[in-house]
Parts: sequence; C-alpha cells; structure tokens
Amino acid sequence: MKIKADSEKMKLIGDNIIDASVEFEIKAKELESEIDKILDAWQGVDAERYISLLKDNYVVNLASLAHTIKDYGEYIQKVSNIYTLLEQGTIDYYNGGHY
Repeated sequence: MKIKADSEKMKLIGDNIIDASVEFEIKAKELESEIDKILDAWQGVDAERYISLLKDNYVVNLASLAHTIKDYGEYIQKVSNIYTLLEQGTIDYYNGGHY
C-alpha cells in the first residue's frame, strides 16, 4: 500500500488544531469565571454544592480536553515532520526510522 501525505497541509492542520485548543482553553476559563459569578446571585449550601460540582468535574474536564486537543495538533505536526524527512531521504523508515 502506498502512503500519500501532504506534509505542508498536515502542518497547517496541526497549527489550526493547536490554535483551536488555545481558543477552547480561553472559553473554558471564561466559563469558569461565569460559574464564579453564580455566587453573586445565589448563596447557600445548594449554590456551593452546585458550583463545586461544576468546578470539580466539568471545568477540570474542559481544561483536560483543551490539553488533549493541543496534543493532537502537536502529534499531526510531528507526523508531518517525519514525512518531510522521509521525502527528503534523511530518514530510513525501513531501517528502524534512523535519521
């Protein structure tokens, strides 16, 4: 099976995914700020439990997701670099991937 890879497109896609992860992280922080504002409108044990639930579960998971998205973008960039090296003949895939 022949592999076809457009390294430049892959790099651009990786950049776009990383940029999206940064935007996602900013939105997650904005959401956390809005959650903090709930206490201005709602006080008491119920409010504290609700906010705690949001922060301990959802906000943490959103931050983790932003990191995972960034990792995927970086992975695509690394794969793009490997294909570029293969195309240049500076890496021997069939000999253990040595540069």
